[in-house]
Amino acid sequence: MDKFNIAIFQDVFEKIQTNSASYIILLNSAKYKQLKIGNMLTLENMADKTQISVKVNDLLYFENIKDLFMMVGKGNCGYTQNANVDQIEDKYVQLYKDEKISEYGLMAVKIEKV
Repeated sequence: MDKFNIAIFQDVFEKIQTNSASYIILLNSAKYKQLKIGNMLTLENMADKTQISVKVNDLLYFENIKDLFMMVGKGNCGYTQNANVDQIEDKYVQLYKDEKISEYGLMAVKIEKV
């Protein structure tokens, strides 16, 4: 079984750690196209490098973050329902670059802690 190491934002990491989030958002690039249901992931907090292990339960694909949130919900991705979508989108544009999101799209990876 494949194992992947993925760095994620601190706020999302903390929500996953407390079981308040069940999805992570990734660029649908060649690096992550290999992900399959059942894969094990090591998620690393970008801020302090702490790690947790999770299992992939589902993979969903989207053209942009707004469509992703409409389907999955902001809360399931570690954000409050009243969080500003444009501000969240800006975080991912800085991380993945806007042209990369336009080229590859995004994936919502449903996870569970193990």
